[in-house]
Amino acid sequence: MFRSPRLLAAAWAAAIGFAFVANQAAAASCPNVSFVVVEPKASQETRPVRAGPWRTIFVRREPITTTADLTEIKLEGDAYDTLVLLRFTPEAAQRLHDATTNKSGMRVALVADDRAISAVTWEGPYGMDANLGLQMSLGRRVPQVATLVETVQRCIGTKAR
Repeated sequence: MFRSPRLLAAAWAAAIGFAFVANQAAAASCPNVSFVVVEPKASQETRPVRAGPWRTIFVRREPITTTADLTEIKLEGDAYDTLVLLRFTPEAAQRLHDATTNKSGMRVALVADDRAISAVTWEGPYGMDANLGLQMSLGRRVPQVATLVETVQRCIGTKAR
């Protein structure tokens, strides 16, 4: 097919470059879903995220978990409540547990890109045990979360069960 070694090398380099660009584009289209600590005000260590149509909260720039830490995400619930079920790598589950243990009163948020999906105040001495997975009730029907969950499922390679 290729008579010249240079032509073969150029075709090989182009194929590798195309694969790299395709992977970068796929990664760029994946939302950044993370658990982050919510701070009471803006600072050098925070960034603003939307929490509803008229409210902004400030979350730490350094997340506790990221999309790459997810091993599974599912959507359940009914017409009155949206449930998001999350499973993490063991390392991420441990980080989440460590970040919340003995931190009663700390605020944490599940953020997708620049929008807070849920923000809660952590209560109690025990941390989130994400080894078993987490179920978050959004307390209302949130149709747009279904699209987010489907996109993240494609990004992390899981299917709804």
